[in-house]
Formats: sequence, structure tokens, C-alpha cells
Amino acid sequence: MGFWGGVHNAGLIHRVMAGFMVATFVVHALYLAYWIVIKRADVFGPDSIMFRKKDLADAVGMVKWFFDRGERPRFERFTFWEKFDWFAVFWGIAMIGTSGFALWFPTITGQLVSGIFLNVARIIHGDEAILAIGWILFVHLYNSHLRMNVFPMDPVIFTGKLPIEHLKHDKAAWYDRLVREGKIKPE
Repeated sequence: MGFWGGVHNAGLIHRVMAGFMVATFVVHALYLAYWIVIKRADVFGPDSIMFRKKDLADAVGMVKWFFDRGERPRFERFTFWEKFDWFAVFWGIAMIGTSGFALWFPTITGQLVSGIFLNVARIIHGDEAILAIGWILFVHLYNSHLRMNVFPMDPVIFTGKLPIEHLKHDKAAWYDRLVREGKIKPE
């Protein structure tokens, strides 16, 4: 606690950062709503981050491939694990945000629901934080930074560009579709 300037400052930093996290989530949700409602985006098309039947087939195919029982699946723009990462944020924000808000304002919470909810909220808040940290440290860190073809870091987060070799290897179905649609030249 000394590093953060004591318990009071640590709590203040925690709440300010929580506010930023919730604000970025709200901005993202509004941006998503804009694309769905105003721009009429194809929510379940091949470029969508929404789950489709193909994702289940890809997940099963990936397990088969891991055990040398089938070919590696040919992924579209978003893989099933990228979609899972994205959807996990919605669940995580709902859980950690609701429980955190309840713990931040225990008197108001106690007036609205049974006091036992505060005990449950404390468990949910801590468990969700541990789950999120574990997921980020093990799954996200591996997929985004430690896989052989992206080590030490996938540059796409800074450039917005995916090297064609990575596109052909990691997202072969997307590459094939882009070539078919004339959006990129075959290599």
C-alpha cells in the first residue's frame, strides 16, 4: 500500500481506473450500437465478431488438429477465441462493474437489496478480477504475444495492418474471400 500512497489513495486510484474502464466499455457499446442501428452492419456476416455456426465447427476442428485427428481449420476475419475474448469483456464488465458499484455504495445497495448481496458482491468482484487477470496473463498473452508467428508482439495493434504471410496462415478463409472479392491480389 505504501507504493500507492496508502489505503485511501489505493482505493481512490482503484475507483478512478474503474471509472475509465466502464467509460471505455460504454463508448465501445455505443460505437457498436451505431454500427448496428445507423450503419446497418451485417451482424452475422463473415466480417462480424458475433458467433456463428462456423465458430463451433472451428473450435471442434482445432481440438482435432491439436490431437492430429484433422486439418487445421481455415479461419475467417475473427477466430472463435478472438470472439470469445471480446464477449468475455461484456460478461466481465457486467459482473465486476455491478459488484464494484454495490461495494462502492454499500448503504444505497443495502436499501435496494438484502445486505447479504454485499457479501456475494465481494466474492464476485474478487473472483472476476482473478479470472480476468488469469485469462489475460495466460490466454491473451499467448495468443497476442507468444505464438511463434507473432513473437514478441503482433504489430497489428499499432499499424492496423496484418502482414500477408500472417493473413494467409492465420486466417486462410478470410484471405481466400478477400482474393475472391478482388480486395487483395493473390500472392
